[in-house]
Amino acid sequence: MSIRAQAALMGAAVVLGMSGQAMAQSRSSFLTLDALTDLSITQESPLTYRVDVGAAPTMSYLGVTYTVNSVFGFWALSDMDNDFADTTSFGDWDASENLSGAGGISGWKTNPNKGIAPGGTLAFTFDRLTLADVSSFGMHIRVNETLPTGGNTAYFTVPTPGSLALMSVAAVVLPRRRR
Repeated sequence: MSIRAQAALMGAAVVLGMSGQAMAQSRSSFLTLDALTDLSITQESPLTYRVDVGAAPTMSYLGVTYTVNSVFGFWALSDMDNDFADTTSFGDWDASENLSGAGGISGWKTNPNKGIAPGGTLAFTFDRLTLADVSSFGMHIRVNETLPTGGNTAYFTVPTPGSLALMSVAAVVLPRRRR
């Protein structure tokens, strides 16, 4: 097999996630969730965000609810084309940044078996973060079921900490309003 053919196959393996651990290719890799329960992001300081995975986390995507098995990636997402954040690896979590394409991502990733399981929590501290450039946050989530994208993991955009609180209030108020 030629070197060109080997390179093409290797590139295809990364794109298809056959390399053992899928990698966020760009800002556009992140899909939008319908809903997220028992999984939260809390801003503890201007640079530190805590991810809490409750005892029974679920997410809804395209109208279907899935049981969250683990979170093994956390990123700040920007819709702007600039260098908006820096991170440093810690423990089993590797720094992960991609500023190519439209927008950028900066955060951390780990092996799915070393992610944040139900009942777990972990704080992530950016070395530098221009919060005005952050459009949302994203997570690499593994579920127990098969997703419509194929497999059981995907990248999802999650609401910013402030809008998560508003969604929680809306989830309580809206059902009462219908009565």
